[in-house]
Amino acid sequence: MDKTLRILDINIHNLSYVEVLEKVEEFIRSGQSHIMVCANPEMVLYARRKPEYRDFINRADLVTPDGVGLLLAARVLGHPLKERVTGTDLSESFGRLSAEKGYSMYFLGGEPGIAEEAASSLANRYPGVNIVGIHHGFFSSDDEKEIVADIKNKKPDILMVCLGMYIQEMWIQKYFRELNVPVCLGNGGALDFVAGKRRRAPKWLMGLGLEWLFRLIQDPSWARIKRQMTLPLFVFKVLLQKAGFR
Repeated sequence: MDKTLRILDINIHNLSYVEVLEKVEEFIRSGQSHIMVCANPEMVLYARRKPEYRDFINRADLVTPDGVGLLLAARVLGHPLKERVTGTDLSESFGRLSAEKGYSMYFLGGEPGIAEEAASSLANRYPGVNIVGIHHGFFSSDDEKEIVADIKNKKPDILMVCLGMYIQEMWIQKYFRELNVPVCLGNGGALDFVAGKRRRAPKWLMGLGLEWLFRLIQDPSWARIKRQMTLPLFVFKVLLQKAGFR
């Protein structure tokens, strides 16, 4: 794996988008289990309070910078990252690769019906996409054995677990070795975007690093506002790291 950058005790791999996809295909060809994480500033701060979360991320085989805040932090620390690699963009590329090369995918998460809509949307854009299983994210602990059995039976190359930050990663940690999936990825709200339930910011706005503002305008809830308020704290802590303070 290429050189990593450590931002507030979290390892971020410095790979371009193309290099990440090459690594994903390498994982699939190996047939062995691998964990991917798409990290953002909120996750990094949360990991500082949750040692088990920090350890999970730092043990992952591939951690991409899914958040413009991490790119800015890398510049501040003097080690720029090559590129932002988001979970939503990866979902699209996984669909394309699946249609082109037959890689199988399984979606776990979202509200009832969202995973189905996401699968249908990908099928429309990438005819031949190979989605072997889906299950919504509103399940109880009693349902987990059945879900795990279904994933093991379907044997996907890529498992996207979209249960929300921390919950999805801890779910993957719990069942990772039993599932034996080449690529396990916690992917937050990606299914909502793939399904078209949420709209992404225009590319020019993303280029300015203002996708967070677009999301806030779409969802001006207190929960979203609280999430965005973590960014100033993240910047402050990165500046402390730059100054040599822990």
